Amino acid sequence: QLAKSESAGAKARGESLRALAELKDPALAGLLEMAGSSREETLRKDATALLVKVNSRAGMERLVRNLESGAFGEKQAALVALGTIPEAAANQIVAAWLDKLLAGKIEPGLQLELLEAAGQRNAPDVQAKRKQFEESRPQTPIGKHVECLAGGNAAEGRKIFRERPEASCVRCHRAGGEGGEAGPALDRAEANRNRDYLLESIVAPNQIITPGFETVIVRLRSGGAVAGTVRSETDMELVLNSPEDGVVTLAKKDIESRERGLSGMPEGLGDLLSKRDLRDLVEFLATLK
Repeated sequence: QLAKSESAGAKARGESLRALAELKDPALAGLLEMAGSSREETLRKDATALLVKVNSRAGMERLVRNLESGAFGEKQAALVALGTIPEAAANQIVAAWLDKLLAGKIEPGLQLELLEAAGQRNAPDVQAKRKQFEESRPQTPIGKHVECLAGGNAAEGRKIFRERPEASCVRCHRAGGEGGEAGPALDRAEANRNRDYLLESIVAPNQIITPGFETVIVRLRSGGAVAGTVRSETDMELVLNSPEDGVVTLAKKDIESRERGLSGMPEGLGDLLSKRDLRDLVEFLATLK
């Protein structure tokens, strides 16, 4: 309760600072300096974001300090802000961080923010280093998405899992006691929490299919077809879990043929979801118990 109270208080103070900025209140500069030293990370991030807008030079100095010694969330926010600052000095900072990225010396959870910031800078040096990174991506199923492995927001990932229609995760997978059964339960104790595995399962689902969840395509003598995972089978009938129709029981005498299909996970989620969405979803899945 105390943590929630402190979080709500920080949010309210951040809103007050934004209101003062709208009014161009002369007391704002001093308040931003005080807020920038707060114990509450949310308030510090809000204050820095406002400082960048009202005094970009002072804001730049604060961003540099945050990148050197700030909390992880402040580093992420600082890199995001560097993509928007008009001063040419921001190019030098982004370029220096791209050098760290190319040398493998940047925390994985900061890669996405850095690449987004670089994409917003027009400086030739920045664009050349960004291009160099793109050309050096590993030739693996997750190579185009390596910046989505760490640094996400698990709460936002849970929303994507439960609510986003383009992902439809909860339709086939159970997590936290809710969801479908056409795919493996993601909160079971033996579930693979390796982030590379989780990301690959999302963006390249046919690379590795969890045993017991391969799709079966059954063609019926009547001319129809049903696809799903095998729930049970006897000499007389086959029971499938179909994403479209739920549990379907088929008499063996009505089956003309059956063949193994692709993963029940749709291809293309890596293109339907933004990289931030992918990263949040991986974070949520990696932290399930």
